[in-house]
Amino acid sequence: TGQVSELPAAVDDPGVLVMFPAAPWGSTEEIYDNLVDRIIERRLWRTARREPWILDVSREHLGGVHGGAHGFWLRVTDVQRIGDATAAVFEAIRDLPDRDRDLEIPEVLSARQNELLEGFESIDTRGRWCANFLQFTTHGQFQMRELTELHHIDRERLHERADRLRRNSGRGVRLVPSETEE
Repeated sequence: TGQVSELPAAVDDPGVLVMFPAAPWGSTEEIYDNLVDRIIERRLWRTARREPWILDVSREHLGGVHGGAHGFWLRVTDVQRIGDATAAVFEAIRDLPDRDRDLEIPEVLSARQNELLEGFESIDTRGRWCANFLQFTTHGQFQMRELTELHHIDRERLHERADRLRRNSGRGVRLVPSETEE
């Protein structure tokens, strides 16, 4: 936790990947982690609009459905900005939970509900979700469980999941372009 490794990689631009342990797929905790990640991603995009050295922001999930990791990837203009990018991730997390800024919650709730409904209409997405559901889930409600949870959001649970990120300093990997011979 709190460790940062540097890795020369086949990337066009330097960046940082900050990851945290993920809750199991389909669990209630995963639903709330997803919402917290969406709030953080929105904050990081607002920072990127102010800071031209941030080229891209994305949410990431790595590993298996029961023992993976979730977090954020920031691509930057210069390797010297990797430390600033790492700090930006933790700055976006720092004021979570912030009960005074709960206005972000309805926006991410709505976006996730729409994503679930649109995904159910997509043959490709529905097939993948059905396969995951049959393999990894312990309940029989398919999307209805998450949609019901999103409809009756437990703000205390959401704040608890956000607070977990503040207490866990995560693990970071700084990806720097490897030197290639021409």
